[in-house]
Amino acid sequence: MMAKIVCKGLLFFALALLLCSSGAIARAGGSFSFTDDLLPILREQPLIATWLTASLDFDDTGDAVRIGENVMPQFGGQRIGPYVILAKPKGASGPFTMEVTVETEMVCKNKSGQVVDDCSKAGAMEQNFTSVTVKPHKEGQ
Repeated sequence: MMAKIVCKGLLFFALALLLCSSGAIARAGGSFSFTDDLLPILREQPLIATWLTASLDFDDTGDAVRIGENVMPQFGGQRIGPYVILAKPKGASGPFTMEVTVETEMVCKNKSGQVVDDCSKAGAMEQNFTSVTVKPHKEGQ
């Protein structure tokens, strides 16, 4: 439990540094692929993934936070949640009318696969699905 709190604290600090830093590399958001990047995370919860994909058509790409090279060099460039993507009711024509946000929890592991408290010393990172929010999308938000 303490390891999870420390890792979350380190993640919060790294994300705060990432968002407050003035360098382009540090404050990088970037697009991700729904099929390649987000769908595998959603499939961790098969009922939710099935419900979402049966009910909604998703844009091909969305936006997520990208870890800066100067924050965690071993993970630099990787995307982490929250993942935000536009969607609309299945089969609907016209623009995307909904915004779907998928939250994840970052889990850092050493080279042996054990969870570590200090993500800066991790050799691998996993993201686990934690929640999804669907809300109306208005252009320009």
